Amino acid sequence: MSKLYSDNAILWDACELPPNYDRQYVCGYDVDYKVWLNGGSGVLSDPANAPEYRYRDVNHFFDTDPDLGDSFPINPGADKDSGLAGSRGNIRWRHNKNTSANVLFADGTVRTMTKTVYYGTPGVKGDFLRSYLRPKWPPGFVAGP
Repeated sequence: MSKLYSDNAILWDACELPPNYDRQYVCGYDVDYKVWLNGGSGVLSDPANAPEYRYRDVNHFFDTDPDLGDSFPINPGADKDSGLAGSRGNIRWRHNKNTSANVLFADGTVRTMTKTVYYGTPGVKGDFLRSYLRPKWPPGFVAGP
């Protein structure tokens, strides 16, 4: 727990897998899906991505990038129960007529987060910020340029 911020998201309602819809991927596998990074996967799950993609607050070269910056809403994903790319372990926005999801945070709170809308546009809105996915940097770790 010492490696987490109190507002790190731990669990959420993830997409279920057909045909019986009785199982799920581990939360986070394809969350914040990026098709342009190393062939496509969640920023956090792809080991080929530099560590700067996975941790918060040390390097600020992503601060103004809506696809990578901590203060921007995440890509909401496919929002479908399937095993297809972009939905594996991603958030399933089932609540409030498919507009929100319940999220457990490291401090023990559960919050209902609204689904990101208008992703990829200047008008993007949503409660689930990318910073919620990024834990603290390991002690002594130094990022590259």
